[in-house]
Amino acid sequence: MSSIESTLKEIKESFGNDHVITDLESLTFYSTDVFKQADEIAVAVVRP
Repeated sequence: MSSIESTLKEIKESFGNDHVITDLESLTFYSTDVFKQADEIAVAVVRP
């Protein structure tokens, strides 16, 4: 398991799966600025 996968697992265990977004469509949305498409996509988004 990579360090990113391991970290995501810990985050999901801490905050719950419902609060951690990892699907590509949502990550693309959250990684995009109002003025331009992001050069890189976030690995995850954690919401309250």
